[in-house]
Amino acid sequence: MTITFSTMSILAGVYGFYGNTKENKYILLTYAIVLAVIIFAEFTAGIMALVYQDKCKCCGADGPSDWLYSYYYLDTGYNVPNSCCREGLDGTCQDDSYYSSTIYQEGCTVNAGDWIQKNLVIVGATCLGVIPIHGIAILAVVCVQKLVVYPNRLL
Repeated sequence: MTITFSTMSILAGVYGFYGNTKENKYILLTYAIVLAVIIFAEFTAGIMALVYQDKCKCCGADGPSDWLYSYYYLDTGYNVPNSCCREGLDGTCQDDSYYSSTIYQEGCTVNAGDWIQKNLVIVGATCLGVIPIHGIAILAVVCVQKLVVYPNRLL
């Protein structure tokens, strides 16, 4: 996932550099929007990585039956992935019924909400710490775009 976002950031950077060298206001505006989307995706992925560790003790979004007829089920033939098995049962519960006591019955959506509530200060501090840095980058791109449109004016 990190490699994907890094590659997207590099490609977006090359695109922004191209827009700057060509002094094209539309490319620069597009670059600012793409940068904002990448930042949002990275932030979301970071939170998801923290929330959806194997320690969450959950299965599926709303419960183990979410895996019924999923691509995972169709590809592997297993009812649920290893992460749905209760502690000490890794890999031995995958063929069990969706309602078996060997499988976590709580969905990860509820679990994620609980985790965020318990760690609200950390989540909030991360948001507040990262957003201004990225906001400055987007502001810089918009300023460069304005200089391209109005080259003889100061900001």
